Amino acid sequence: MKTALITLSIFLLVTLVLQLPSVSESALATHVRDSFFNTDERTVPNDTSRESGGATDPMEPDQSYRVRPGDTLLSISREFSVPAYLIAEENDLLDWGDLVEGQALIIPSPIDGEELELKSAYELAGMFDFFFRKGSGDTNRIALTFDDGPDDTYTPQVLQILEEHRVPATFFLMGSRAERYPEIVREMVTNGHIIANHSWSHPDLRTLTEERVHSEITRTEEILHQITGLQTAMMRPPFGAISEMNLVQLRGMGYHVINWSVDSRDWETEDVDQILRNTLPDVEEEAILLFHSAGGEGQSMAATVEVLPELIETLTEQGYVFVTVDELLAIPAYK
Repeated sequence: MKTALITLSIFLLVTLVLQLPSVSESALATHVRDSFFNTDERTVPNDTSRESGGATDPMEPDQSYRVRPGDTLLSISREFSVPAYLIAEENDLLDWGDLVEGQALIIPSPIDGEELELKSAYELAGMFDFFFRKGSGDTNRIALTFDDGPDDTYTPQVLQILEEHRVPATFFLMGSRAERYPEIVREMVTNGHIIANHSWSHPDLRTLTEERVHSEITRTEEILHQITGLQTAMMRPPFGAISEMNLVQLRGMGYHVINWSVDSRDWETEDVDQILRNTLPDVEEEAILLFHSAGGEGQSMAATVEVLPELIETLTEQGYVFVTVDELLAIPAYK
């Protein structure tokens, strides 16, 4: 009798289960897991992503992000504390200024210990394909560059020497000085030289707000355009000092950024021989040489004027050929 009752109970239980609504495998698995492990929210990982204006937790790797109105690579980089070059590489962004509203981006996790503002210009030149210290080839071409002009004392003398030796050069000009000496700027262009942007007032760009950097560059670009009809596409940061954030912003403004591989340090000495010692040993294939065609208020650049003929003749005898920066790097000089 007992055996029959047990059999009947099993039959009724099976029949009841078959008549119940189906239970999903995932729900059943969850029930079994919770039954066996007594899990609570402290031991089961939650979804760590958090929505913050369309962005997820910046510490989570391989996040997705939708570009919002007004976004730039710079602003996204700051929001997630991820270097802009990593975001660009992850998403194959060739033109950093070409973000489209609604565009999907993958935000990589930052490299451990990555410091956005503390890299040297030397390190940054290896990270950005629009930031140059020299050419990448092994030709005998080199580029002679002059900063901080124009003035009405030394720049005309530099131009005269270049004309006599038929050497082209690239002049990185301050907007405030170009406004004062427009005829000298026009002479540069007439003589076949390249003009480029060196900011309006020569500040350290790393210390400025994004708005101030924009003003320094656009004011200079506008005055040079008014004088020559040319819109600069190359710039050199004052002191060669640049941050990753500056680079991202300048790329968005359509600029290639140019530093140098050979520093004459002509601004700190009036000894011609010392300038030659500073310069000649470091010249190599596709080098970019830094000189100055003007100095600070009341500063003499007479040694630069004096050294140029010997420098040009020596390097020419060594087989080097002088070209402008845009020709050396195969990039546009103007927009």
